[in-house]
Formats: sequence, C-alpha cells, structure tokens
Amino acid sequence: MEYSIMARLNPDTIYPYICEDDRDNDDYTTFYLKALTLIEYRECEELYSDFHSIGGFGLRSLKYGLKGWDNFTYENGEVIPFDFKNISAIPYKNQLELYGEIMKISEPDEELVNELKFVAKWSSVMDKLDENKLKQWDCVEYCSQKKGLQKSRNCEGNGTYICKYCKDDVPDNNDVCEECGKKKGLVFKYRFSDQADDYITRCPVGILTSRSLKLTNIVNYIDNSKSLPFNKGAMEQTYFYYMARSIVLSEQNSILKKEMDQMKKDSEKGRRK
Repeated sequence: MEYSIMARLNPDTIYPYICEDDRDNDDYTTFYLKALTLIEYRECEELYSDFHSIGGFGLRSLKYGLKGWDNFTYENGEVIPFDFKNISAIPYKNQLELYGEIMKISEPDEELVNELKFVAKWSSVMDKLDENKLKQWDCVEYCSQKKGLQKSRNCEGNGTYICKYCKDDVPDNNDVCEECGKKKGLVFKYRFSDQADDYITRCPVGILTSRSLKLTNIVNYIDNSKSLPFNKGAMEQTYFYYMARSIVLSEQNSILKKEMDQMKKDSEKGRRK
C-alpha cells in the first residue's frame, strides 16, 4: 500500500490493512495500524539494543502500532476481542506482515531518502542560476520549444545510453550495444562538482518527485514556524516526520557547509595572489 505524506505526519492517523492471504476472502479481517511516534520507536530500538531481539522489536512495534481489528474470530466463529494479550491469535506470518507494514508507515524508504537528498542538491543549484539559465529548466515552456530536447536530456529516464558507432541506434537503458557489442555512451550528463561520481544521467527536473518536493516544503515551513505538526510534543511526532526532517536539514546544512568551505578556499587563493 502507498500512504500519503500528510497522513504519515499525523500520529493519530489510523490505516486499515488486510493481510495478503486474506484479501481474496469475502469474510476478511481488517487490522488497524498507525505510525510509531519517536518515543515509541526509540523504545523499540532500546529493547533491541538491550536484548538483541528482533522478535522483541517486532512485538513492541505491534504493541504500539496495532490499534484494533474487525471481524477477527477463532475457527469456531467466536469473536476475538481486541487486546494485545490476544496477539498470539494472529498467525506468526501475519504478525511479521503487520510489523513490516507498521515499519513501512513509520520509516522513510530508501527511495524517498534519496529523493529528499536530491531535492536539496538541485535546490542549491537553482539558487545560483540567473534568470536566463533558470528558464532552461522550465520544462513546460523551454522543452516544448526545443525539438528533441526531451530525448537529449533523457527526461523520461528511458534513454540513458546511445551507441556512437551504430548510426541508427535508438537510446535505451542498455549500456552495451546489441548490434556491435561495444560499450555505449551517455545521452545526457549533468555534473554537480569535479568529484568522479557526482553527476546524473537524466534531466534533474524529471528526477524530482511531487512527494519529495512536498515533504521538503513541509519540513522547511514547519521548521521556520518553530512548531511541530498536529500540536504534538517533540517525542510524540511520528518517527517518519522526525527522520524526514533530519534528512532534509542535514542535507541542506551539508551543502551549505561545502559552499562556505569553497568560498573560504577561494578567498584564501585570492589573498595569496
């Protein structure tokens, strides 16, 4: 399941969930889950740290993240009342599935982490561009006026390589040419610095996602307003928001530090001249 950004910021949001092996049944059980707060997640971490028990981490996560169920019965039809004491009535593989889903709600996935880092990186680039260069990254107007620009910038991400030896080769994502067997060259390359691997092979605007832009804007807005979402205390914010904020601000600060260090180096070079 996909969960909205705004919902995952709210520690009171409840998510209905049906286990995979029950989805084709007319008489399915619905479980109700929520994201772990920062204090709940930390308690789970401490439990794992003290006892090195993954099972203990999972059970404690279920204790905090499982908030109810509907239509959950024993084989004889007797209704199982919602109580954590009855957790053993849930088959072990379903417990693992519910634990995994609670973690999915509570933690930013690796893809989102990378998206947030890229937003900070590209925002830093945009801040330094003049008006004319900014227009070159206005995909709606600029690209529509320039024929072939979408292909040459690999806007869709499906034409990364092209063979320089085969005349009629069509760009794709295979780095070796099927026709001649030679290694293909990149269609598009945007370099951020002189570091060897600090570049992208797709239009940066095409890489940006609405969820990462929205989450970055939310973090910056909340941070500037010196408040927390949904009027909760610091330890009651969702772990998802805590981690997202940490990633956004850490990346922004890291970029700013690099820029300040570079300015200092340039200044020192200027004085030596």
